[in-house]
Amino acid sequence: MAEQTNFETFDVQVPWSDIPLSDTVEEGRYVLRVREMKLAGSKEGKLMAVGFFTVDEGPLTGVNFPIQNYVLGIEEDKLCQLDPNTWKRSFGGRQLNQLIEACGTLKDERSLRATIKRLEQARFQGYVTKTLQKEGDYAGSEQNKITKVAPYGQEMQVPGKPRVAAGVNGPGQQQPRSRMRPTVSGPEPAQSHVMDPVSDEDDALPF
Repeated sequence: MAEQTNFETFDVQVPWSDIPLSDTVEEGRYVLRVREMKLAGSKEGKLMAVGFFTVDEGPLTGVNFPIQNYVLGIEEDKLCQLDPNTWKRSFGGRQLNQLIEACGTLKDERSLRATIKRLEQARFQGYVTKTLQKEGDYAGSEQNKITKVAPYGQEMQVPGKPRVAAGVNGPGQQQPRSRMRPTVSGPEPAQSHVMDPVSDEDDALPF
């Protein structure tokens, strides 16, 4: 029989200073790990890839990052099956492709599901903005968006912002772990990518 706890006298220590006050993070560069990627459908029935991330370095290490939706379908081809040019027109498809490149993940043109599954546990740099949602059920709420991605350890240049060195994580100065830094003798690092804007109106539904 399980031991019964007397909650009238029970007590426990709480590290209050470590508990985030918000579901969002401040604007800046973060090292993120892909916790999970799955397929879903938007309210409009468009194919989406939904990303779940965790901050992987700095004071916020271990904090779950806000969910990011990659809307892949378009109005004329919601499931990306009717026209091969759909992928060229899809903002979400471009964003997802940039993320895959930054993570160094092997792409499988035969299977979207297999490709995004390979993203899981990969690490990358993301430049994150913090804004207020303008419409929808969560209008007025703070939201984070990953607006630029780059391979781990690469210097990141964000248009309109000072150059961000590889050792900066979030709004403060944090030094990435050296084991993942590219060496001088290694191949040239992949290019960083500025993410295209995507509408906020699509929320993930089971797919």
